[in-house]
Amino acid sequence: MPLVESTWLVGSQQIEELEFVVSGSGRTVPAGRWYLTHATAGSSLLSRIASQMSAAGLSSVSVVLLQNRRVRLSASATFTVTWTDVELRELLGFSGNLSGASSYTATRISPLLWSPGRVGTFTTPEAVASYSAEDENTQVSRDGVLVVTTINNIQQWNEIAWDSIPLDRVRTTDATVLAARGGTWNRFRQLILVPNEPFQIYQIVPEDSGSTTDVTLPTALNTYKRRQKLPPDFQQRRLENADAFWNMALEVIVNAG
Repeated sequence: MPLVESTWLVGSQQIEELEFVVSGSGRTVPAGRWYLTHATAGSSLLSRIASQMSAAGLSSVSVVLLQNRRVRLSASATFTVTWTDVELRELLGFSGNLSGASSYTATRISPLLWSPGRVGTFTTPEAVASYSAEDENTQVSRDGVLVVTTINNIQQWNEIAWDSIPLDRVRTTDATVLAARGGTWNRFRQLILVPNEPFQIYQIVPEDSGSTTDVTLPTALNTYKRRQKLPPDFQQRRLENADAFWNMALEVIVNAG
């Protein structure tokens, strides 16, 4: 795919402490909630991996997302990584231990990241994260003279839709992808949307499946959870009788926590 603009959804997981070994030095990711990447280093899994690589004695450390949606780890000299906890390896998109090089690019897309390969259509104007939705209770007298409305709560909502998403961004029948790998809507749905984990939306991101250039993420539009309605595990064909392109929609609420 040539360079395009796309919406990126970056999810988070609440994890127990995870361990890995960098060139013989035992390192950890503490228990807590971690996004794949986040503007706050203390919430960014990539930032934590980078700091732990530096603490292991490596120099010129770089841990980044690339425009091809994959994670890359690099340093100024050859280093090794042994994934003591497979969960950490899979969250980053790697498929095995790393050795013999000074730079490693994940063979898989992190399951904490989903991109449709195009920019979504938002209910709100560009750069507006949400709109107000009042939880109201209105009582009307029989003659209609008295109308009393009570506002119980005000939530911040948005809706996003994508048109004509390629099938390989939507689902796969590959058992290994279903078990561990990312890159598809259904895997992101399974890991993030079904358990209602928080995620961030980056509205317009440059993406190129053939590029090894670092991606430049804009400021996240906001942090969201899905609303009460869970997106179904089926999709709508965009082209009749052709399993090629699909329509998707997601209703979200701003996660104030």
